[in-house]
Amino acid sequence: MPRLIAFVGAAALSLFAAQATAEGLLTHCSTDIETLCADVEPGDGRVMSCLYAHSAVITDECHAATDGMARLMEGFFDRVAEVSEACATDLQDHCTGVPAGGGAKFQCLRDLGGDLSSDCANMLESMAQQ
Repeated sequence: MPRLIAFVGAAALSLFAAQATAEGLLTHCSTDIETLCADVEPGDGRVMSCLYAHSAVITDECHAATDGMARLMEGFFDRVAEVSEACATDLQDHCTGVPAGGGAKFQCLRDLGGDLSSDCANMLESMAQQ
């Protein structure tokens, strides 16, 4: 499951991060970024992910600026957990040699097409439609 979260998460987080402008994050979250996420390389939603991971301790101003994205991320991670469960056997049987990151494992599953288990294929189709 962590591998699926990692490869799908990177793609999704970059989409979520694009919704919040860098200017907005810098304006409302600069102190939190400097304090909590200074060692995080910007890009692909990594800073937003760091802020999300520290949501219990970020400033009220930063929390307000990122609240919508945090709710989207929570829903997304719930969905990724469902996909991970439905595709666990497919990942193990067909994608173990594929390195995690950059959506490679997700692409591996998509490339399998008709060779996927029905549960996995249905879950991926459902996720794609959302």
